[in-house]
Amino acid sequence: MKNIKDYAVQIYWDDRAQYFVAEIPEIPTCAADGVTQIEAMANLEVTFAIMKEAYAESDLTLPAPSPENQFSVNQLASLASIVKVSQIAKLANIPGQTLVSKIKRRTPFSLGESRKLTRVFHEHGLLVSEHGR
Repeated sequence: MKNIKDYAVQIYWDDRAQYFVAEIPEIPTCAADGVTQIEAMANLEVTFAIMKEAYAESDLTLPAPSPENQFSVNQLASLASIVKVSQIAKLANIPGQTLVSKIKRRTPFSLGESRKLTRVFHEHGLLVSEHGR
C-alpha cells in the first residue's frame, strides 16, 4: 500500500488566500492548507489518508509516485554549501561517502535514495516550492 512518504509533496505560499498549500501533484485534488508549512503538511497527511481509504473502498489504485518529482542529485548539490551532507545521509540511512561521491560526480540517485532524501527533506520542512506566486 502506498504511503504519503512515497510521493514528492509541493508546499507553497498562496498570496491570495494567505496560507500555505501542500499538495501531491500525482493525485488530483490531494491538497490541504495551513497557517504554517507544518500545519499544511499535517493536514495533507489527513487528506491523503482519507483519499487512500476512498480509493481502496472504490477498488481504485492511487496513482504511482512520479520519479521526476523525487529529490535529485542536482538539488542536493545546490544545497551542499548550506546543509550538512553527512547529517542528511545519516537521516536518510544512506552511507555518507556514497552521498558525497554522487554529489561530486553528479551521479543520479537511485529511486530508493531519492525517496529517502525526499522524505528527510519533507520531514524537516526543507523541501518547499515557490509554486503559488
